[in-house]
Amino acid sequence: MIILTLLYFVIRFLLRPLKILDKAVVEISAGNLDHQIDTNRRDEFGDLIRSFNQMASRLKQMLKTRDQLLLDVSHEMRSPLTRIKVALEFLEDNPAKETIREDLTEIELMTNELLESERLDSVYGGLHLKTINLTEFLQQTISVFNSKKQLILLNTKISEVPLRADPERLQIAFSNLFQNALKYSHSDKQPVMVSITFDGENVQIEIQDFGQGIPEQDIPFIFEPFYRVDKSRSKDTGGYGLGLSLTKKIIEAHRGTIEVHSSLNKGTRFTIKFNTKKHHQWRNNAK
Repeated sequence: MIILTLLYFVIRFLLRPLKILDKAVVEISAGNLDHQIDTNRRDEFGDLIRSFNQMASRLKQMLKTRDQLLLDVSHEMRSPLTRIKVALEFLEDNPAKETIREDLTEIELMTNELLESERLDSVYGGLHLKTINLTEFLQQTISVFNSKKQLILLNTKISEVPLRADPERLQIAFSNLFQNALKYSHSDKQPVMVSITFDGENVQIEIQDFGQGIPEQDIPFIFEPFYRVDKSRSKDTGGYGLGLSLTKKIIEAHRGTIEVHSSLNKGTRFTIKFNTKKHHQWRNNAK
């Protein structure tokens, strides 16, 4: 019995590095590329841990280089885009001109989304907070999409939800969600439904469309940059897979959460949650 007990502890000691490595793999999978494992071992496990740390560092550097390249390209594209837009106005109105204008708008949107995403990651691009009435804010944002026809219906009896937020950033996030819902739903048959629930502290906004839905295997990845459910990259569905990624960044920068539930041929529901009490205690130090 004593021998078995000693053997048990010896095995546990020998396998301890594997448990530590397993936890590190979970951290890296969750996106924490700064995670490193401390070790003084000089055996095979020590070599494995050092190789793991080196892999994590290289992966972080590769992603940083990729992001910097995209940012640099986006910055450099803004001036030529502006010049092309100005030159375009001197051309006669015709279908070709309109097509070019649409393409320029699409490229400009992608550029702005890339730059906005980078601003949120920068210490100099924080939120500019003020107290807003979330219900009134959503009504105003929705009215832009309902200018000609009621495509989005806000269903709530709550007239006031005070929230500390950056209105400009929050408008980007909700506009992305509304555009996404309209793009993939049958809004001509049934409008996109928006609801607000508020218990005095926690507010929940649900955006429900009744369109084609998202395949189950795609749901875990829809907030990843450049990921698109439509692999054909059809211009009819538009976008570069940046909108939802930016939306998630903005919601989380406001200390909120966003979730998605979807059923094929039934529709998709996005759920956004904020704690308004925490927001009121949130000092305006995000400027």
